[in-house]
Amino acid sequence: MKIRHADLERDGDDIVAGAWDFVRRAGNPYWIPRSRDTFERHLLQLFKNPALDIIVAEHDGRIVAGIGICHVPFLWNPDLDAVEELFWWASANAPPHAAIAVLRHAIEKARETAAPREVLFTMRSMETSPNDVGRVYARLGLTHTEITHMGVI
Repeated sequence: MKIRHADLERDGDDIVAGAWDFVRRAGNPYWIPRSRDTFERHLLQLFKNPALDIIVAEHDGRIVAGIGICHVPFLWNPDLDAVEELFWWASANAPPHAAIAVLRHAIEKARETAAPREVLFTMRSMETSPNDVGRVYARLGLTHTEITHMGVI
């Protein structure tokens, strides 16, 4: 398995397919476009944002996991950089360690990019996330800090 930065020309279709598969398995959140075409158009626009970085795991020539992160200055403390997970997924057929390898790579890349400054790294879990997600985040050195309430109003 190879962990690398995505090449959107080569990997874009696999990333969109993986993200769409994840959305379906995550219980089809009400705030995600229902149409695959609309979802894909939105992601392809998002991919053009220079603050976005996508890291993928490639196994047997296919993208099996990935993470999209946004790297910006931290609003509340100018001594920190902020890296926020926008999305991450692992395909149902991904090797068991694919997701954690992608997340670790994203954290290390954020540290390298921000050095010598420190990074505030933010990850999310949803009510439909597997129970193990919290343990994975703890293994990465993250702590449960806040609860977010969302609604399309």
